[in-house]
Amino acid sequence: LATVLTQCLIVYLFAIIIATWTALPVSWSPVSLKENGLVQLSSPKGGFFSKTGAIVCFLATIIIPTIYVLYVRVVIWRKKLLPKLGQTRALSLYFLRILIIFFAFYFPNIAILLIRNQ
Repeated sequence: LATVLTQCLIVYLFAIIIATWTALPVSWSPVSLKENGLVQLSSPKGGFFSKTGAIVCFLATIIIPTIYVLYVRVVIWRKKLLPKLGQTRALSLYFLRILIIFFAFYFPNIAILLIRNQ
């Protein structure tokens, strides 16, 4: 139980750091607002991140967790750790819902952000 709680705490802290890091109007944020209200991938003037650095940072915070989630899903599927029948069906459906929510909301949000800023 302690391991699960520690892992949950780490995930929540990571999410909080990423969410606040991109929302704060500080010089070390990889995102800033233009005068017209659109988001740009770079720090405010005189900031730490160039456009390239901000893109690399976002790819690292988007692609690495996505690859990990897919990897865990494939491992669970190949080793048949959560069969679709029997007593673990509810747990299997629970994890499937997590994946669906992740992909159904996360990627469209990124796509809308990228389209809006063009």
